[in-house]
Amino acid sequence: MSETEFLVVGAGLSGLRTAMALSSAGHDFLLLEGRRRLGGRVLSCDATGSDTQGRGLAGYDLGPTWVWQGQPRVAALFRELGIETFQQYRPGDLVFEEHPDRVQRFPGLALQGESLRVVGGIGRVVSALAERIPDQRIRTGVTVTAVTRQPSGLQVTVRDSQMRDSEIRAATVLITSPPRLAVKTILFDPALPEGVEMRMAGTPTWMAGHAKVLAIYRERFWASVGCSGEAISRVGPLAEIHDASPRDGGPYALFGFVGVPADQRRAMGRQQLQVAAVDQLQRLFGAGLSNPERLLVKDWSDDDMTATEHDRVPPHGHPEYGYPADLLSQWDGRLMLSGSETAYGSGGLIEGALESSEVTLARLGFGPARH
Repeated sequence: MSETEFLVVGAGLSGLRTAMALSSAGHDFLLLEGRRRLGGRVLSCDATGSDTQGRGLAGYDLGPTWVWQGQPRVAALFRELGIETFQQYRPGDLVFEEHPDRVQRFPGLALQGESLRVVGGIGRVVSALAERIPDQRIRTGVTVTAVTRQPSGLQVTVRDSQMRDSEIRAATVLITSPPRLAVKTILFDPALPEGVEMRMAGTPTWMAGHAKVLAIYRERFWASVGCSGEAISRVGPLAEIHDASPRDGGPYALFGFVGVPADQRRAMGRQQLQVAAVDQLQRLFGAGLSNPERLLVKDWSDDDMTATEHDRVPPHGHPEYGYPADLLSQWDGRLMLSGSETAYGSGGLIEGALESSEVTLARLGFGPARH
């Protein structure tokens, strides 16, 4: 049985940021991630559809896309890591589709205002954080199935990709994965208080019920017809569309949030969704959109490392996230809940993931993580 001072469960942005701070402070820790990759809901790919793994290639985001001015933790971390940003592409008309044969254009309007994107994709943030964490402290392809409180600490049961179980003993366990997912997949012994379990199970995982379609083109065809690439549609299957091109040249891209509910997406199938999405892009922006070089779909509701069956119907609007202190700390502080959905200020967002890490580190006695 291996032993560690801190066991961080989940290598999304919150877990990575916390692990980086523990490493900088010289503490003994392990960072566990069920996926074979780091980043959680952050996922950037190159023009072939392959995970960039932060290799500096042109990044197309299949998960979070934007950060914004006025997010202090994002700004501080990006300065520290040397992450560059650029403004979301805006020149041209916004398109509004109310009916298949009724498309309107609105000059000068933008859905995302002054939103910012990361040069190389948000996956660059993941790789930059990982570079500051020793490789031997990170284990991927390992899921936590149980956490048991014992007089000498916490015993954590983990399962690898070959379905082999092993044990890790930790003084403190930090759960940074989405609360709803954690309470479903991890057996806590003794059981957490009923109110805590209910709160975790009732916390929607942000964007877990959504899907994104990414269409990559050799040219920015929508710009040639005077459009920004932004669109709102009541027809679908894409309800909202944005330019997803890299900062410096092509290949160029559009992405759209799928407006079809998760169960209907499963019923229609991936191929039908792709065909309908290309038809819609051509309808909105012209014949140049009829033949993308590559078309990718990421359905987060099918990702069992992100979503549960309760996430198939997304919440209306942005949930009121945030966990009070008595929920964040259990078992006399030996078990702590973190992750973006626990943050009050920007729950679900990248800023919220960093806020949750900051709160966790402060409760551990490291002081504020913000610079």
